[in-house]
Amino acid sequence: MTVGPPESAGDAYVALQPINVARTRFDAWQYLPGQRRVRRSPSLSYDTPEPSASGLESFDDYYIFSGGLDHYRYTLLGKREMYVPYNNNRLLNLPAADLLTPHVANPGALRYELHRVWVVDATLAPGKQDIVPHRTLYLDEDTWFALYADAWDREGRLWKFSQASMVCIRELPAVVLGPQFVYDLQYGAYVYDFAFDGAPDGYRVTPPHPATTFTPEGLAAAGTR
Repeated sequence: MTVGPPESAGDAYVALQPINVARTRFDAWQYLPGQRRVRRSPSLSYDTPEPSASGLESFDDYYIFSGGLDHYRYTLLGKREMYVPYNNNRLLNLPAADLLTPHVANPGALRYELHRVWVVDATLAPGKQDIVPHRTLYLDEDTWFALYADAWDREGRLWKFSQASMVCIRELPAVVLGPQFVYDLQYGAYVYDFAFDGAPDGYRVTPPHPATTFTPEGLAAAGTR
């Protein structure tokens, strides 16, 4: 749910993203506070621009790459060692003013480790349409999160570079994806996601949510302004 700025407060959506879209369809619903109702919104998926990101990011840029897998054909290019953002717990609660510079995230705020990654090349599947017809994903061998992604436009020009930052949550215990950055290299701007901006609580481990939370009715109950 969006809590700010004020004109967007109360906007919320829930999306169910199946691994096998041939067997289970993608479903999404959006709560519109101005109408006080929930609408089915299947467009909140794939390459639909994320409204709060000024067109710099699509829904499938979340978590470096997410959503249906059926837009692409995948080729495993092999394993390599790369320096990747890891154990970035300090970054979680860093104020945005200390992290964001006009063109890139402050390099001094990020921590890197040498890790093994698996490189997967994704090219547009026959009969599919996508604003990103070619992606390369770099998957962490320890967690299988995508840590980096390159994206090319329809003219074959490098368009976006996405970077995750992994954090260790001892209470789980697990290493999970924390804040991420999506750089639009052609436009010269970037998006910073999953940020706490100095909030003291940050990540909190909570009891599992009931299944009813992820339904249109649960969204309507939570979507108050």
